[in-house]
Amino acid sequence: MNMITNKKWVLVLLAVLLMVNIGLMLSFYFFGIKPFDGRKTPETPALYRQLDLTEEQEKMFRKRKELYLKDMKPLWDDIRKSKDSLYKCLSDTDTDDSTIRAFTAVIAQKTMRSEEILFGHFRELRKLCTSRQQAAFDTLVPQMLSKSSRTRNRNNAK
Repeated sequence: MNMITNKKWVLVLLAVLLMVNIGLMLSFYFFGIKPFDGRKTPETPALYRQLDLTEEQEKMFRKRKELYLKDMKPLWDDIRKSKDSLYKCLSDTDTDDSTIRAFTAVIAQKTMRSEEILFGHFRELRKLCTSRQQAAFDTLVPQMLSKSSRTRNRNNAK
């Protein structure tokens, strides 16, 4: 009797899971909900749409972005390694303040360089815009950077 009851629960659970799967597939089909494809950014970033870039401008923006990311990856990796080295000192109770200051100074220098390069990147992108687009660019970029830092801080707090 007990074995039959267990089998019924398994069958009920299977039926529920099957119905949920069918419901999800139908919602994808009828409502145009697309499953997550693993990409972090949409095909056309919001900045491009909000600036109303021409096709040529968009190509140039994408090209500059690719070059920027390619150039910055080693610096970001270097910053991450420096931070890893700093936080490995946590377990060493003999680490003095001057060592910690040296690590943080190195991290600050690299971070300052990263921010300078980012500013230069946006300055170059701004030159590709028309005067109307530049006005929008000048308000959108600070908003965008402010949002990304808030998101980063919220994620770090978790």
